[in-house]
Amino acid sequence: MDLWRGYGYYPPSLAAATAGPLPQPVPAHLGPSFGPPLAHTLGSFPIDNGHTGVNQLGGVFVNGRPLPDHIRGRIVEMAHQGVRPCDISRQLR
Repeated sequence: MDLWRGYGYYPPSLAAATAGPLPQPVPAHLGPSFGPPLAHTLGSFPIDNGHTGVNQLGGVFVNGRPLPDHIRGRIVEMAHQGVRPCDISRQLR
């Protein structure tokens, strides 16, 4: 198996020696889109492109910004009850 194939990268020395064409990049209009739906989800949420992100569950977060007290309290309470972190995140959705 060609170890480079999984990364979509071929060093020039291997590119000429490989069988078959190189994978083509996905056109921008077919790739992931974070246009109006994400903007709509954010509402009046302050956007700072350097620190704003979307977590694995689709929630929007801002690095360095503390959680609201009621959410933090629920997390602490569930953790003290022995609820697993993955179950805590599911319940807070």
